[in-house]
Amino acid sequence: MSHDVHHFGAEVARVLFDVINGTRTGPHQAPTPTLTPRGSTARAPGAGG
Repeated sequence: MSHDVHHFGAEVARVLFDVINGTRTGPHQAPTPTLTPRGSTARAPGAGG
């Protein structure tokens, strides 16, 4: 899994300050992580191939 940790941290801080200031009024959509297969990932034992 991969996600932009800097962007995630900035969003968390922004939402936290909104909550502290009483300006947050609804749900927040967090960035969705993506699956990034690694070249070093081996086949599962018994998978054949």
